[in-house]
Amino acid sequence: MKEKVNQYDLLREMIRSRDANLVLQATEYERRLEALNHENERIMEVLKQSIPREVFDRELNSVRTRLGQTEAALIKAEGRHQLTQYIPYVIAIAAIAFDYFKR
Repeated sequence: MKEKVNQYDLLREMIRSRDANLVLQATEYERRLEALNHENERIMEVLKQSIPREVFDRELNSVRTRLGQTEAALIKAEGRHQLTQYIPYVIAIAAIAFDYFKR
């Protein structure tokens, strides 16, 4: 009979220990989930401040295309500018020639 009492006491102690372990386990799960939720919030904030790689590459290509077009337009305008610097000379020569042939 004493053996049964010891077995019951042992069984009760095992059940109490198991319950205590379950409470500890649940507390640990709760702590980890809360940490994961905060990490998820942090990641979402970081993602709000960034763009996907595909969008970046597309915009970069667009900027490069516009830069190329701008460079081409500048080169073309520079060529025109070089021609326009000779216009006063052409006008002066034309005026001298006109005056010369007018006599």
